[in-house]
Amino acid sequence: MFWRPFSGVATMNDLNQPPVRLGWTRAETRQRQISAGLRMTPAERLTWLEEVLDELLPLIGRARDARPAVMKDRS
Repeated sequence: MFWRPFSGVATMNDLNQPPVRLGWTRAETRQRQISAGLRMTPAERLTWLEEVLDELLPLIGRARDARPAVMKDRS
């Protein structure tokens, strides 16, 4: 259900649907992730995991290779 401004008249659809929380608190983020995982089939979850690992694994240890930042004197 997409958010729309309240017109002053509640429809049956409004009464039956719980409010959608799209905040960024820890609990709301966790709930979104759980809901997304439950909507996927096991094969889709495996594909998603493989894609995420393909993106993240090359980044492991990259911070060790970076040059240290040089602090500029502001005086």
